[in-house]
Amino acid sequence: YNGRFTVPAAQPGDAYRPLPTEVELDAVLCFEYDRTVAMDNTVSLGGKELQITPDQVRSSYARTTVTVQERLDGRVVVLHQGRELTSTDAPPFP
Repeated sequence: YNGRFTVPAAQPGDAYRPLPTEVELDAVLCFEYDRTVAMDNTVSLGGKELQITPDQVRSSYARTTVTVQERLDGRVVVLHQGRELTSTDAPPFP
């Protein structure tokens, strides 16, 4: 069947193009979730709480929508408008 219907390629060789240097594969090949930041500057993902630390741009991200990326190597990255935010594991509730 394959021999009967096989069509040779118009041009021999590989058709792959090199990956542009500005493309970060870790950010492309990941799971992305939109989350709203709680009033205590935390977001949750799968039962895990992440504390977003203040930075030079904003002191609080409460009530803003962020993107949480769960990367294939296990890292969790929080992004706001394409900019990576510093986050840590939130302290446990009392």
